[in-house]
Amino acid sequence: MAADHAKQLARKCGDVRVQDESKYIKSYARILQTMQKGMDTKGFATGEDGQHPNRLYVLSQCWDGLSKDNCSACFSYISSKLFSCFPSTSGRLFIDGCFMRFDNYSFFQESTSDSFKIRNCSSVIGRSEQYTRSTNQLINNLVEIAPKNKGHADEEVALDTSSVYGIASCWKTLNREQCTECLMEAGAAVSKCLPAAHGRAFYTGCFLRYSSSPVSYKYRSLPKRDTVVLYFAYTLGGFGVCIFAVLIGISAGKRLYKRQRNAKDETHHQGLATQSLAMISLRFKFSTLQKATDDFSEARKIGQGGYGEVFKGSLPGGREIAVKRLFGTGKYQTELVCNEVDIICQAQHRNLVRLLGCCFTTESLLVYEFLANGSLDHTLFDPEKKKELDWKKRLGIIKGIAEGLEFLHKDAQVQIVHRDIKASNILLDTKYRPKIADFGLATFQSKDQIFSNTPIAGTLGYMAPEYLSHGRLTEKVDVYSYGVLVLEIVSGVQNNKYDSENTLGTLVATCKSLSLSLINK
Repeated sequence: MAADHAKQLARKCGDVRVQDESKYIKSYARILQTMQKGMDTKGFATGEDGQHPNRLYVLSQCWDGLSKDNCSACFSYISSKLFSCFPSTSGRLFIDGCFMRFDNYSFFQESTSDSFKIRNCSSVIGRSEQYTRSTNQLINNLVEIAPKNKGHADEEVALDTSSVYGIASCWKTLNREQCTECLMEAGAAVSKCLPAAHGRAFYTGCFLRYSSSPVSYKYRSLPKRDTVVLYFAYTLGGFGVCIFAVLIGISAGKRLYKRQRNAKDETHHQGLATQSLAMISLRFKFSTLQKATDDFSEARKIGQGGYGEVFKGSLPGGREIAVKRLFGTGKYQTELVCNEVDIICQAQHRNLVRLLGCCFTTESLLVYEFLANGSLDHTLFDPEKKKELDWKKRLGIIKGIAEGLEFLHKDAQVQIVHRDIKASNILLDTKYRPKIADFGLATFQSKDQIFSNTPIAGTLGYMAPEYLSHGRLTEKVDVYSYGVLVLEIVSGVQNNKYDSENTLGTLVATCKSLSLSLINK
């Protein structure tokens, strides 16, 4: 039975709005960075950051038995999906494989709460009265065994010709008594699903499930084949910017690349590194950028993501610039900055955004050329602004992005995979010529190497199935994202903004309609 780790089982966002959304988002991004190691090694992690009333607490846990690779993939997915709850102060989400919750108070010891009790029962009826009796026995076993077994139980009860299966998990922050309390309530609730063939209970501190099909996560892996529907249906909603626990694999990828290059010609590689730093035309003073952006005022802000915000600035001579202000400090932040600088300095092309300089003090600031028409998504998905994009301009944008990607993949000094091609990362100049931007997730790629163990990073809805499933990183990852982006440019429909269950059908129908109109012309 293939594991469907993109299946959303239960979700709830709070009704209260956070007081300072910007601080909350920054805290969320920092917490995800600190949690990644725990999720990779233990399948469980907690984190907290910020000051009251904007302090944020986060907990995430994978089901026992889930492989490390699949747990990492599940954490990447769920952390981006749960981000759609912002600007609420709280949110929780169960995916088939892992759980995640955030709130503005420390909830780690909570086992039960009347505010969150969800039960799902299938419409399929169990086979017999024996099924009901055996399932009740199974539920009792789960409630008894899990608290004594580090909060987890994975059981099976045999029937005459088949079996009934169950799984129960408590959050690892709970002690035995708290785990028992939660599972007793969850077990009593899920038993009311009978004689349904499948039942699940999602409670504050635990999860319990029974089924007529195997539900164990031992040795399960991500499906080898997925359809495009998955990536249109299960995508990040709410904000247009992806928040992942990302960039974890960048350092490892760069070190691997450097080792390969050093084995061939260490001196030449060092020369390239020195050359890339020399290509930065200007080192800006912090005071200059502070003045140019009116002390980074909200009125000057033109964009924000999980690990940075962008401001429009004006230099004394009148030149307009875009200043990217990166969140956080330390080794992780240094790697992020160096990665983007290295990539851009080795990739100079008319369809790639140009780096003008940088500033490193207590903050990390990167300065880019300012492009008057902003990011493509602001025009393409706006009901009024999209009228400015006639077919000639849309075709030019499509071709320009393709030329930029071809340069990254074939003509740059080393092959570069962007990993986050989407409308919000395409900037437009005054003539609507496109430039690929935001190289924070980009990686150097050896021509003959597939980084199969690189942690997944990107934006759901634009990620290639084989990459999301198996972490196979090649230039085809960008090609797939480009294909999704082309559909958006042609149709004017954003793939991750639909609430309809028939997202893909709607998008395809729109494309067909537009294609016919072009043929008729």
